[in-house]
Amino acid sequence: MEVTALRTSAEDALARSFAIFACKSHDKGPDPKYSPNGFKDATTNRTRATLPYLAGIPANYGVACGASDLAVVDCDHGLKSYDDLKSWMQRNHLPETLTVRTGRDGETGFHLFYSGARPTTNFDLDGVVGQIKSEGGYVIGPGSIHPSGKVYQIINDVPLASFPVGVFPAQAKSKSIMVTANPVIPEGNRWPNLQSKAGTFRNAGLSRDGIYHALKDFAANRCADGESYPDDKIQQLADWAASDKCDETATPGTKRLGHADLITEDTQNSQLTEIVSSLISRKTVNIAVGDSTLGKTPFFFQMALCVALGLPFIGQDTVRGRVLIADYENYSGISRLIETLARFLKIETPVSSEWLGVVRGLEPKELTREIEEFRPALVIVDSLRGYNAKAEVDNTVASDMVARCQNVAQACDSAWVFIHHTRKQDRNQRVTEKPDLFRPETPVVEWLEEAAGPRALINQTHTRIGFARPKGRDLGIRGVIKLVGEFGPWLLDREYDDTGTPIGYKRVYGSDLLSSGDKLVFNLLPVDEPLTFTGVLKVLYEGNVSKKKFVSQFLRRCIDAGVVEPNGKDHTVTKTYTRVKEGQ
Repeated sequence: MEVTALRTSAEDALARSFAIFACKSHDKGPDPKYSPNGFKDATTNRTRATLPYLAGIPANYGVACGASDLAVVDCDHGLKSYDDLKSWMQRNHLPETLTVRTGRDGETGFHLFYSGARPTTNFDLDGVVGQIKSEGGYVIGPGSIHPSGKVYQIINDVPLASFPVGVFPAQAKSKSIMVTANPVIPEGNRWPNLQSKAGTFRNAGLSRDGIYHALKDFAANRCADGESYPDDKIQQLADWAASDKCDETATPGTKRLGHADLITEDTQNSQLTEIVSSLISRKTVNIAVGDSTLGKTPFFFQMALCVALGLPFIGQDTVRGRVLIADYENYSGISRLIETLARFLKIETPVSSEWLGVVRGLEPKELTREIEEFRPALVIVDSLRGYNAKAEVDNTVASDMVARCQNVAQACDSAWVFIHHTRKQDRNQRVTEKPDLFRPETPVVEWLEEAAGPRALINQTHTRIGFARPKGRDLGIRGVIKLVGEFGPWLLDREYDDTGTPIGYKRVYGSDLLSSGDKLVFNLLPVDEPLTFTGVLKVLYEGNVSKKKFVSQFLRRCIDAGVVEPNGKDHTVTKTYTRVKEGQ
């Protein structure tokens, strides 16, 4: 009975276009089996989202706010009843919207669901304290069961209203929170950690005020009772880090790290918030390598618009955030390119400068100041040669540049992407001697050796993307992510308008990669319906056992193409195969 009720609630959330993921039973934490990556595993795919219920597990579910284009006002304290909530909303001009009563004991809590993702923050408004959970955050979905045993209940089922801009105090932005499983730094260790961070922020090129605000954020996000940490101590650290004395002495608090320290450090840094799913994460420095004229610039401008507006990018989910484009090559035509891509994405122009900014020709320190002020989630540098030409010829300069950008990424919670070129071809080298990016036996790192400049540009960056033009397609990418491994190939085609002008990239999904014979068989499979191997054999060949070998090989090709998802242990009769709905 409980499983059925929870599944019905989860399917209702999916019907509202919420991206959801499995949580533990009667708990707020992600289920380690079905959601090993927490809210990053959120999906709108009905089959994937309801797998726990098919297994008979009474799992709660979470709603990933940013991925659902939501900003949920989570009222933790200050309200005793629904009448109190309505009065508070009326006094503060909060529009009526979908409302959920949470299951906490004691004071009554509420979730107000508004459309429009934004940065996740704390708030303190008119006697009510809580959080606005959006990008990088999640809430437990209605119908789930609180640890107290109470149910998260919808009490006002009305259409979503847009998030009320200007209602919540502007200072709440400085209290950004990180919804992760990272352990907090205990009180006895706060001072040495803050000292160490002060030096890191100084090395990132931040000003005195930038160091101060970065330390305040670090204390609030990572330290026990960090929001109450004495301000005068943080001011003192900011003064020290911005002074010449910082160059004369080692950073206070520097110490040898023992095994326990390394475990804590790894845990704190292990969960990176993805900006573009399975591609770009915050706090990283990344590089994209390809020949000139391939179309890398429109590819990344399309990514910029999708992130700035929270739209899917070539089939990958994005978390909405500000984007800063540092342009060193395209001094004209940017406006036209944005308008063309906006037409392709079916969005209105001009795009708000609150979410998308373009700067031109800035020196590295000037760009750091701009990042510090604008606080973008994503920084796209087009191209590396314009940003720092010496980094293309000197390994030490390249290594130092990546390290400095990494410090800025950490301090400002941003991701860098450098657009870069391949080296000029040796006239004596035959084309057939160059590695082929799209041959499965070609390691991506081997192909990336074609990049111009020192190896540090590849070895020290996080996501490394190779761009080339595969046979029969406009563009293709393969890449490798540090500590994760290779991804791709992802094949792309350009769409064209009525004048023959290319206007945007679309992903070439798996079924287009199957042979014509496989396509005919593939189209017999039902969508979003898990089938065992015997079930597939029955659907395709009425159970003819002589076709087992073909079906096994056919399923392998479909899995490799990404159009069939396996679930369950190998070599078991309960393992299932599901034809996925393409385009999600």
